[in-house]
Amino acid sequence: MTDKLSIPSDPCWKESIFAIKSSSRFGSFENFKRYLIENLPQNSLKTKKRYASYVLARFFPNQSLEQLPTMVWRSYHDENILEDIMRFEFLKRERLIGFFIERKLSAFAPGNLIPKEVFLDYLTEVYGEVKPKVVSRVTEILRSLGYLGHNNRKYFIPSTVPNKTSFLIILHYLFAKTIQTVALKDIEADPFWKYLRIPNRQSLRQILKEAGANNLISKYIIADQLEQITTKYSLKKFIERKLIL
Repeated sequence: MTDKLSIPSDPCWKESIFAIKSSSRFGSFENFKRYLIENLPQNSLKTKKRYASYVLARFFPNQSLEQLPTMVWRSYHDENILEDIMRFEFLKRERLIGFFIERKLSAFAPGNLIPKEVFLDYLTEVYGEVKPKVVSRVTEILRSLGYLGHNNRKYFIPSTVPNKTSFLIILHYLFAKTIQTVALKDIEADPFWKYLRIPNRQSLRQILKEAGANNLISKYIIADQLEQITTKYSLKKFIERKLIL
């Protein structure tokens, strides 16, 4: 790995959840930003502004309230779906953590212990050396986002059930904001489904088959040796109708 990846700042996960839920009540980004800074739990104004800057950079990068997590919370009001969408947004911007999940963590099954060497080898690959502070920050973020459990000084993969609705929302966001036909190979090539802890391509296919059977996508077919899906709704309609698998 040749690209130097930046070390993420504090994950601010609880503050981020608070921010996104709050944003759904505002019509003006500036009013929302002012409210966020004033209502974060940190004591000093300087710290509030710093934490708000982390949250806004990750979840409101273009200074607009029309962001996927806000849209999803406004419609679904489902904590599990919201946090799935937030993980996706976080990891596509914090690439040090995103790459680690894609290339290392996704190979481990729920319940597996994660040897310390997995973190050390990855960070050595990225930076050429390992600093304890960096290891600590990476594991802190992975725990905050729910990808790691910690018990008796050992890290492990928590048991989770992938949320199929979260998968379909992000699928539409990435490939079918309007109604589209999408090749399965293109869906498989994008790492987003690993962020949702879908264990393998077979499980991914099964979710798409279920979506077709439940009329949430138009079809899932194999044509001329090409597997593909055709969506039924635009992203906006899918979210507005609160469709669930």
